[in-house]
Amino acid sequence: MSALDTIASQVPQELRVKLMQHFAVPFDVISQAQKLCRYANSALEHEDVATAVKNCEQVLQLLRPYNN
Repeated sequence: MSALDTIASQVPQELRVKLMQHFAVPFDVISQAQKLCRYANSALEHEDVATAVKNCEQVLQLLRPYNN
């Protein structure tokens, strides 16, 4: 664990979330969210609702910290 990780782990979760809200969503987060949305869409095309819901929940979990 790096020194930065050690310091970050000591910052309360609520404050970390507020700090993250002031920064743009990183490209890798957007890319991962888009991929999961494609997977959810594919699951729905095969009438696999459980997988679609799981993927959508993962997208929400990824994006919620950046929701202003």
